[in-house]
Amino acid sequence: MFRCNKRVREMNKDWNSRLGRKARGFLGEDEKGNVALMVTLALPVLILLAGGGADYARVLAARSKLQAAVDSAALAAYMHYQKNNRISISKLRRYFDKHLRTSLKSRFEQEIALGSEIMSLNRSTRELKVKVKAKFPTYFIRLAGIDSMDLNINSSVKASLNQTEVALVLDTTGSMEGSKMAELKRAAKKFLNTIHTKLPGDRNSFKVAIVPFAEYVKVGKRYRNASWIKVDPDVTATMTYITRHCPGHSRCMRWQWGAWRSCRWVGSPDSTSRHRVCKTHYGRRCKKWKWISTGPCKNITRTLKRKVKWEGCVGSRNYPLNVKDENYGVAKVPGVMNYARLTRYPRTHYNGWSERNNCYVSPITPLMTLKDNKSVLIQKIRMLRADGYTYIPIGLAWGWRVLSHKAPFTEGASDTEVKSKNVRKVIVLMTDGENTRAPDKRRYRLYRDHKSRDAARGNKILKELCGNITATNPATGRPNAEIITVTFDVSDPTIKRLLRQCSTLGSYDAKSGQLEKVFERIADDLVELHLTE
Repeated sequence: MFRCNKRVREMNKDWNSRLGRKARGFLGEDEKGNVALMVTLALPVLILLAGGGADYARVLAARSKLQAAVDSAALAAYMHYQKNNRISISKLRRYFDKHLRTSLKSRFEQEIALGSEIMSLNRSTRELKVKVKAKFPTYFIRLAGIDSMDLNINSSVKASLNQTEVALVLDTTGSMEGSKMAELKRAAKKFLNTIHTKLPGDRNSFKVAIVPFAEYVKVGKRYRNASWIKVDPDVTATMTYITRHCPGHSRCMRWQWGAWRSCRWVGSPDSTSRHRVCKTHYGRRCKKWKWISTGPCKNITRTLKRKVKWEGCVGSRNYPLNVKDENYGVAKVPGVMNYARLTRYPRTHYNGWSERNNCYVSPITPLMTLKDNKSVLIQKIRMLRADGYTYIPIGLAWGWRVLSHKAPFTEGASDTEVKSKNVRKVIVLMTDGENTRAPDKRRYRLYRDHKSRDAARGNKILKELCGNITATNPATGRPNAEIITVTFDVSDPTIKRLLRQCSTLGSYDAKSGQLEKVFERIADDLVELHLTE
């Protein structure tokens, strides 16, 4: 009985063990099925989460690309408006749209679907605002019904605080007389019209000075008592002399037929084309004269007077200040009288005033300091006259001075303004010939009068002056001024080479009939620099 019960218990234990294993097997399979079911149900959500992150990254990249393209197109549209200030808003919007679509070049960028474009232009404040709406397609989050994402981009462009100051240094020597002077006037007017047409809202930030030059530069009589200039007083030089006069007349005693030549110089004394023209004459000439006295001889005392005065012209300071823009209170600019003075003679002695300077009332037009009024500048251009010899450094030096904020003139931007307002100073130098005059180094004239014909000295001074003008100003980190040179019908290779080396923004060689196009191109380039600086 005991054994049977034991056997039964063992059978029950074995049965229970098998039953437990089966039950646990059934239970385990059920747990695995639950996990698989849960993963299957969560898989779309996981895909949306991972894909959504990828789509979001693509949308951010597309937004960045579109923002850069809109900014670039807005800037291009604003510059187009500056050059065409009367353009309508519809045409400007079309220009913007064309530039925007051209900017989106890559395959990725072309997936951006551009929508509406809203543009507003405030002509008084010179501000352009643009708003662009676009859509960008999605890949993964389409599973959630989101086919695209919105891209809203805003951009604005406003006129900068850039300023530009230009000195037109123009050759008005005798070789410019006639058609060349007429062409120069047209070219200078074209320059001013181009500037004022393409910068309608920035005229007050683009100023121009005009410096005509020949052998000297005329600053004008109003500066006679200025602190930076020294002018001799006007005087009336006198000379008394005695001549012996014998009344009578001459009579020809013998005539002879024959030929003779007479010659004369033609062309301006400053022109390289100046030459002699001779002519042969045929006729009867007297070969023997006889004086027939009609009374006794007597002595006649005569007094001649010559007015020596200052007409507003200036010469050069002694070297090296003639190539610098400093120390005017110590070393003043010398005024040049209408006659060159020889100081070894007494001040009132006639012989103390020798040859006449090309600095009397008519030849040289006074310079004009920086102005933004086009009509005033054009009126100055109309007043230009041609006469005198060529000394290029005197014009270039005063072109530098009218741009400076220091004496003699103070209209130019200061060093602080150059840095804060991004001021650009440019000299446009035009000449039609080489140096035919230079400062006189004789003891009694020094550098004041430009009567020397040493062209090599004039070229040396020109080269040194160019270097000083284009040197970097430590206070601003910029050149004192930049230089553009224009040679007009110049044949001398030396001066052409020197002016090419002198220029920093370009050098032009114009022939007759080309000067207007050259000045217009220079104006376009300066406008571009003014807008993009």
